[in-house]
Amino acid sequence: MFVTVNRTEQVIEAEALLVDKDCKPYTESLNLSAAGAKVGRQGSVHGSLRIKPY
Repeated sequence: MFVTVNRTEQVIEAEALLVDKDCKPYTESLNLSAAGAKVGRQGSVHGSLRIKPY
């Protein structure tokens, strides 16, 4: 199988492969918008969650 990681193509050899095609982040209960984070439609976090000085 060929995969791309950090823009580099790699080959993975295995006897079996398990893929979770419906994997999504569970961020609904974290109230990330209160921390100033932008959350995408499918629950993915956009941007940085680092604490910024005043």
